[in-house]
Amino acid sequence: LGNANFEFAYKGKVYLFDAYFDRTPRAHNIGFTAKDIKKAEAVFVSHAHFDHISDIGTVAQQTGAPVIGAPISAEVAKKLGVPEKQIVVAKGGETMKFGDATMEIALAQHSTIQAGLTDIYASLYNNDSPPFTDEEKKELARVRSLGSFDPKIITEGTLAYGFTLPSGFKAVLIGSAGPITPGVRALAEKLGPVDVAIVAYQ
Repeated sequence: LGNANFEFAYKGKVYLFDAYFDRTPRAHNIGFTAKDIKKAEAVFVSHAHFDHISDIGTVAQQTGAPVIGAPISAEVAKKLGVPEKQIVVAKGGETMKFGDATMEIALAQHSTIQAGLTDIYASLYNNDSPPFTDEEKKELARVRSLGSFDPKIITEGTLAYGFTLPSGFKAVLIGSAGPITPGVRALAEKLGPVDVAIVAYQ
């Protein structure tokens, strides 16, 4: 799963976090595809990189659910076919209600990788794996195109979510491993102890 695609279900209502179901070549098959997603009360997007948002158009159209995300995520969602009336823009600091769930939203920060490290990882991968076929290259490029690489995602486009149900169950979801921001600290103070923390690390 990586740090995308989590689902909470409560009394028949489904809440989705991110939409990256149809994966790149050689990624593990997660057992279903975007076309299998038929029901959601809301979809919360961590940020607009392809591995968090690529299937948002399909999911939004099939479920009719609102899609919540930062302004950059909203722009990408629109390009991927999410109807404008389903897009909810958040910048951090909001409290929103969807079905039975109350959502506290914070501006987080995306992780960064120090210069040169990506090239080293790619070199290690190439030493260990056969080259991509032309078909695999094409599919990789297609999936990667279903997102943004805008550098503003790092500081302006990554959200953390605090999820509370009427039962008192609480969860926090932080979809990237950047530094803890003032927004995330405020979210932690507001939520107090939580039952589940889904936190990316690097």
